[in-house]
Order: sequence, then C-alpha cells, then structure tokens
Amino acid sequence: MEGLWFIALFSAICLEGLGRRYLPQIPAVAFYFLKDLVLLYGYFRYRPPPSKNVLVVVPCSKTKPYRNSRSHRRFRAAVEDLRGGARLHFVSVTSPLGVVPRDIEDVPPARHYDIPVTGDWDEGERRTVREGIERLLSVGAYERVIVHLDENEYAFLRSAVPEALRPAWTVADGHSTSSGSLRALHDAAADALESTTHGQLAPLALVREELESIAAVQFGEAGARALFQAPVRLQGRPWFQKLTDSHAVDLATWREERGLFHLTTTGGQRLMEVGVLQVEVAPEVVLAGDLFVPGVTAADPEIRTGDAVLLVCAEQLLGVGEADIPGPWMTSLRRGRAVTVRHRVRGIAPGPTPT
Repeated sequence: MEGLWFIALFSAICLEGLGRRYLPQIPAVAFYFLKDLVLLYGYFRYRPPPSKNVLVVVPCSKTKPYRNSRSHRRFRAAVEDLRGGARLHFVSVTSPLGVVPRDIEDVPPARHYDIPVTGDWDEGERRTVREGIERLLSVGAYERVIVHLDENEYAFLRSAVPEALRPAWTVADGHSTSSGSLRALHDAAADALESTTHGQLAPLALVREELESIAAVQFGEAGARALFQAPVRLQGRPWFQKLTDSHAVDLATWREERGLFHLTTTGGQRLMEVGVLQVEVAPEVVLAGDLFVPGVTAADPEIRTGDAVLLVCAEQLLGVGEADIPGPWMTSLRRGRAVTVRHRVRGIAPGPTPT
C-alpha cells in the first residue's frame, strides 16, 4: 500500500508542478490510484447550464474531446432532428474522472488524459461515477434522465438516478451505436423533450451559458458571474470566443485547444471584487517581465499550474498572467518563475523584478 500512496503523490506533484502540457506523460497507473483527480482542477465548482433539463448519460471514447469521436457523432446525429434538442445535456462517464459534461470537455484534464477503460469497473470507480451523477442531479435543473449505457455493465448507476426522473435505459443489445440503440435514444429523447418544460434559447445565449460553465470551473461561480456581468458581448467562432464589454473592450478570450480563459486587465478588474486567484506582489517590485517567486508575498492556495491569475499589490491590480507553479509553491520556493505575465495595467512604470 505504501507504493500506491507514492504513486498517487507522484501523480499529484506532476499534475500540479509540471503543468498541463505534461499530462499525457504521466503513467496511467498513477491516474488509476488518484481517484480525486478532478478536485485538482475545480470540477466540483461546475454547474450545468440552466437551460439543460434532460440529462443524457453516454459512454466515453478513446478520442478526445469526446464529441469528435465517431460514436459521439452518431449519438448527436440520432437526436439532431428533434425540436428543443439544445435542452439535452450529454454527459460522458469515464474513469478516473467520473463524469465529464460535454460543455467542459476541453477543460483540463478531460481533453488530455488517455487511460483505457476496460469495462471492468472496481468499486472505487463505480463510486466515483455514481457520486458524479448524483452531484449533477443535485445542482442541475434536470426533469428527465436518459441512460444510453449497457444495462448490465452500468447497473451500478440505477441507485444514483431517482425514479421520479423517469430514467430511460436505451441500450438493450450491449452496443451503444447499434441501429436499435440509436433508435431507442431518439425515441427516449423525443419523449423526454415533449414531457419537460419547453423553452429554447437563441444560439448565442446557449454559447454564453456554456462559456459561463467553463468560467465557473476556472474562477468559481462568483467569479463567473462577475466576468459575465451585463453588459457583455461575444464574438468569434466555435473554437474561439472573445468576451467584450459594451464599449468593445476585451475582457477575456477562450480557445478550444486550451479549454480555459485568458484574461485581460479589464477582465481581471471585474474579478478583483471576488478575490479569487490573486498573487500578491511585493511593494518594491514593479513589473517589467515575468514575475519570479522572490517577488511574491502571498498567493491564493487554490491556484493551479496554468490558471489565469491576478497580480495585485495593496488591493490594486497590476496585471494578469498564467501561473507556472501552484499557489503554495510561490511562497515556499526560493527561486524560479511564478507567473508568466500576459498583460500589465497601463500607467505603471516598468522596472526590474527580483529573480
């Protein structure tokens, strides 16, 4: 057992200290024993978009993000002709993450991990999936549930879904992409959409909902509300979105391949009142380049490698950037880069940063 604890600890250190670009290199066995991996990335902050009132639980796939896989494209095609289909909320079950809602498939580590799922679930994996489904049901506005999974393999999920939500199991032959299973998925989705609260958001409003869900994972619910506080505008394409205020001033950008938001100083100013992901800069430091650990006096312990962070001094925003190391390391290490600075507040004279 001591060896297993070492593997879990090593995995956590790799995830937190080496950055997300190294995720594929972490041994699969380390992930296997790190059951609470999702907590490192704030998935517990997730709230389903309010317009989604039919939960559709589907299997994961080897292809990441899942929506690009052949099986998931067939799932979507099976329901694309249904009116109100935007109210369907597809959520994949997987190990060790438990559940991955479609709107945060690009958020690390869901987009990057690569661990084979054999179909032989141990009790720890089953518990993680059950708890994930139960949590979604507790915070979401779901009125019906469709379980597009093999009834025998996933029988352990029956206790997680209340009968009041009239769960429909739509895979009877053991194959989620068979014509019979896809037809059953279509029919169950049609019935669920017809029997639940109707309402359809405009396409741009749906995009905003999903982006707010990502922001909540990254900045917390209060931070997401502050960043998206009206008036805001969205511009871009499905793989790139820019968030601006009413004066067309950039607040943040989001790219599919990163999965998280990049902040501007204007967007950072909106988050100042929430007090999240802040790095306190020593008074004698004037930002010129990046920020190194000798110039840090305090850091939010919730900061993870790769997070967008606010650089502050005496409650004044100095700039925004990306964390190169976790928050606790910024004050415990003696040297090294703490934050890659992306934008600085104008009007602050440049100067050297201690190294």
